[in-house]
Amino acid sequence: MEFIETDSFYEIVTECLNEKEYIALLMDLTEGDEMTKDNFERLKKSLKEAVAISKGEIEPARRTIFSPEDIAAIRANKRNEVKVVGITKNREDTGEISLKDIRKKLNLSQSDFAKLIQVNVRTLQNWEQGHRRPTGPAVALLKIVANSPQAALSALNH
Repeated sequence: MEFIETDSFYEIVTECLNEKEYIALLMDLTEGDEMTKDNFERLKKSLKEAVAISKGEIEPARRTIFSPEDIAAIRANKRNEVKVVGITKNREDTGEISLKDIRKKLNLSQSDFAKLIQVNVRTLQNWEQGHRRPTGPAVALLKIVANSPQAALSALNH
């Protein structure tokens, strides 16, 4: 697999992520040997939103505020010492489903639940930890699992 990057992307990535985190990001963006079309479209949409935010046309989905000490820790590559001052969601909460609660209600491990709904376990972990949100058909499937867990489990196991 080859992942081609722009200079700007590489600069941002190397400032923000260590090598292990970067590899995990690449694995999340790809399935097998290629970036999924869905993730590519989401990245394009994100870039357009970033331009609109920079022009003041839309509000960001959330703002994360770091203290000067946090910034110093990040620059010194001591991310474990960072204590975020505040995170503000600027857009209306979508009433997200607690994936962890759904999974636990079904008495499934992360690995088993990921296999059941046919997503990478790292994707599920990112959803559960709030790093990313499910989109499109995944949201619909998760709503079905949340509202009719046994019926969904039965259908997905056939």
